[in-house]
Amino acid sequence: LVLDPAGPNVLQSNTINYKIVRPAADFILTKTVAPVATGIGGVFTFTVKIDNTSGNIGTNLLFEDTFPKVLTILNVISNDADDDVPDTNELAVINSSTANRFIQFGLSDIPANGGRKITIFAQVNNLAKVTSNYGNTAYIRTSDLTKVWQSNTVTYQIITDIVLPPTGGKEIDRSIL
Repeated sequence: LVLDPAGPNVLQSNTINYKIVRPAADFILTKTVAPVATGIGGVFTFTVKIDNTSGNIGTNLLFEDTFPKVLTILNVISNDADDDVPDTNELAVINSSTANRFIQFGLSDIPANGGRKITIFAQVNNLAKVTSNYGNTAYIRTSDLTKVWQSNTVTYQIITDIVLPPTGGKEIDRSIL
């Protein structure tokens, strides 16, 4: 507020805009797959670990992963890296109408020096016609898609000479694969 001594008592004001910038977090993304090979009807378990290696909270993050059409996504579970309690605030959107199966969802804040674990169960379907190696990449991005924080790719093999019997909703014995 400034009083103008040269004129009538006119008050002037100045507005100052501040932009508060939160320091960026740093992430390490690790993706694994087990087993590394299976046949039609077999189930792959993909595990993605996101570690926040900074002292800053990771906010406004988006998780994305794309799988080939020969895999049917059975389930996606997201939780803190140090527990196995699913985070019910994170609901995955699975789009299987495109050429690939696309998973995307917003992540809960990742605490400083904390982490998230995402587990994806995918079953080989009968679209697999030829034994082949496949790969897919997981990403974490800013929610406005302007920056890719980290990505990681795994490779695996689908062997079409092997057709596993239906599991009838029971867990598959992966020790034979």
